[in-house]
Amino acid sequence: MLCILIYLVGGVLLGIYPPKYKFANLGANLLNLKQEFTMNQAYRDAITQMEEMKVQQEYILGWQGGYLGHPQREEQRLTEAYEAGYEDGSAKSSDNFSNWVAS
Repeated sequence: MLCILIYLVGGVLLGIYPPKYKFANLGANLLNLKQEFTMNQAYRDAITQMEEMKVQQEYILGWQGGYLGHPQREEQRLTEAYEAGYEDGSAKSSDNFSNWVAS
């Protein structure tokens, strides 16, 4: 946590960070960074779990895109696995991973 604080303060002093990282909001900014890290950790854990389960690659790609809020693929490139992954990723759900294990 101290490293993050030093990093933020140094960035603000050097003018690297946008206005949202100002001293007046430092406590809130640290909380936001912690929440962002938690979200990123949940994302990484889900991807690791899918890879360990050997879930179909198309499902994983769809899940990643949906989780991150990316637009869906073009219609001609959609697959059933991708669409299911996109829907589950948009809902941030890991309930259907086992349905898409590669055979």
